[in-house]
Amino acid sequence: MAKKKGGFTNRFEENALRESALIISEQSQGMFSDLIPHRIDATTVILINPNKDRDKQVNDYLTRLESNRYRY
Repeated sequence: MAKKKGGFTNRFEENALRESALIISEQSQGMFSDLIPHRIDATTVILINPNKDRDKQVNDYLTRLESNRYRY
């Protein structure tokens, strides 16, 4: 017998995954509406809360970014 290919095995599973992705996208649609984009450098834009200290949020992001870089 031939080995079964990985991935989707039929259309039913593919359609179920597509429907669950649509539901998740509808639920998360309003999650970022109150955040504003803030450009850190030419290639990096983060979303920050306008009601909190901007510099602290940027510093927290940069700290997490550096710690993640050290891990890899």
